[in-house]
Amino acid sequence: MNIARGYAVHRQSVPYTVPDTCYRTDPYTNDMIPYSCPKTAYRTQETPVAIDVAQERKKLSGYQKLLPKFKAQAEAGTRQCIAQYPDET
Repeated sequence: MNIARGYAVHRQSVPYTVPDTCYRTDPYTNDMIPYSCPKTAYRTQETPVAIDVAQERKKLSGYQKLLPKFKAQAEAGTRQCIAQYPDET
């Protein structure tokens, strides 16, 4: 997606305060007393980040060359797991 867009997207969680109301019990009257108690919430902030598209293409090409090797390793591991722990249901 970065290559197609021409830039990367940096995501970070940003805190913000939300007003809220909490309650406590008055020890003398047992009445519920409201009071302000702000809470912290989080939102995701996205910021565009400049990239070198040529360098990203080069990295992608390298990853695509490695993919068959790692796919074969994953499939071998899966076969070994199935052989060691066959499904008995």
